[in-house]
Amino acid sequence: MGYTKPALYYYFKSKEDLFASLMLNSLAEAEDRIRAIGAQACPASDKLRQVIGLYLDDHFTRRGYFSICHVAPGFKDKMPAGQERAELERLSTSIPQTIIGIIRQGVDSGEFMAEDPAVLGGLVFGMLAGLLLHLGLPTLRNLDRPALGARLEHIIIKGISA
Repeated sequence: MGYTKPALYYYFKSKEDLFASLMLNSLAEAEDRIRAIGAQACPASDKLRQVIGLYLDDHFTRRGYFSICHVAPGFKDKMPAGQERAELERLSTSIPQTIIGIIRQGVDSGEFMAEDPAVLGGLVFGMLAGLLLHLGLPTLRNLDRPALGARLEHIIIKGISA
């Protein structure tokens, strides 16, 4: 990062404080980006493709929220009660709810199967999360971002389409 340890500890009391700051910043940015996708006037499948693309781009180019949230399970639960933890909980809930809203749009329009949008959203989010955890598998590690994205979009969109 280009900072010395003393310089970092001038701004952050501990590694946990630094990590919490990184998570909050990444979550806030991810929330803004996903809300912008959800607010577009286009079919739900187009929005979901954009969410999948955002998820992959975030992981491959930035190692932002979508990477952080999968390597630090339970971090939020270890945080002391307070404003940072409350904001982390709010943001952690907002992102999946926005994705579920996109899926609800697709269910309501008949574009996606008539299934509980929360269940479909959980399955989609679970697939995306699982993918990040298993990118080292021999069958996945040699796929570049565009090839992986195209296959993932096809499988997810086709899988939940009506």
